[in-house]
Amino acid sequence: MPVLKQVQVNYVDEQGRDRFEIVQIHDVSSSGCRLLLHFRCCPRTLIALRLSPAHSGSATIRYQNPTPRGYATGLEFLGGLRLPLPDQP
Repeated sequence: MPVLKQVQVNYVDEQGRDRFEIVQIHDVSSSGCRLLLHFRCCPRTLIALRLSPAHSGSATIRYQNPTPRGYATGLEFLGGLRLPLPDQP
């Protein structure tokens, strides 16, 4: 399972609380990725992502599945956001 660098995420959980986490991104593609969040969110919640000043933007939650360590979360990138794939510099 390829892992990209850590990314900062900001979002609002299903209780309406602002959340900030630093997480690992998995399964990066041109349209989205998967990551593990500590809190449950509503579908289509907007998430701000920041890998670096050159790689930041937004995504929406497509799904969340509970795991023992949090919520496996699938994201769809918005507005042309493109994160570098793991084998790219």
